[in-house]
Amino acid sequence: MEINLKEKLRALRQQKSITQEALANHLGITPQSVGKWERGEGFPDITLLPKIAFYFDVTVDELLCVDQVKVEEAICEYQRQSKICCQNGENQKNLEIWEKAYSEFPKDCRVIEGLMYAINRDAVYPCPKAEAERIIALGEELLQRSTDTRQRENAIQCLCYTYDNIDKEKALYYADMSGTFHITREDLRTTILDGEEGVKACQSYMMSLIHTAAMTASSMISKTNFSHQEAIEAYTFAIDILKGTSKNSRRY
Repeated sequence: MEINLKEKLRALRQQKSITQEALANHLGITPQSVGKWERGEGFPDITLLPKIAFYFDVTVDELLCVDQVKVEEAICEYQRQSKICCQNGENQKNLEIWEKAYSEFPKDCRVIEGLMYAINRDAVYPCPKAEAERIIALGEELLQRSTDTRQRENAIQCLCYTYDNIDKEKALYYADMSGTFHITREDLRTTILDGEEGVKACQSYMMSLIHTAAMTASSMISKTNFSHQEAIEAYTFAIDILKGTSKNSRRY
């Protein structure tokens, strides 16, 4: 179990506007000792822990972040179980896992994201009203709480898909919150990385672009009344570029 005292101690001091000197004077030690603790270069004597906890009006477990470690372990276990369910196509069981996790940790962004996707996976298409409303509520809460780029992108995507059959304007509102095609994480990495790592980044990005083109060509058919011949041409285009990807996979 990893104990992370340095961030907790610094946070407690800042919350209560207490200096390192003030804490050191209370404990009868030097300010340099407190500085080392907060830099992770040392650890208080075990006899000082109750005194530090009492000073900040917290328990020793809270001071040592033991409760947070337990939370991390629990959420990791939920994620592990969910991964197995998704691999086995057990959507209902996966939903039950995240419902339980949400009842325990309703403010954790990973749990909010997990439940949002679990509801989406288990729902029929088009998504029923009750399920859609829950997905929307969870997605919007995730956008408010999370600063993690990946979580926010997932929330935006889920909100777009859910609103698509409910409110087109709202769906477009969230679509406009996402990045543009010309400035993406993958594109920028191909520019920055060099050597074999750069080659792999380029290959990965090209594969993404090819699959995106194929899927876009296929979905275009559902947008309007294509003739039979036009539909065949669109599907043929998608198949051809995917075949080309397979044929040239070793080279590119």
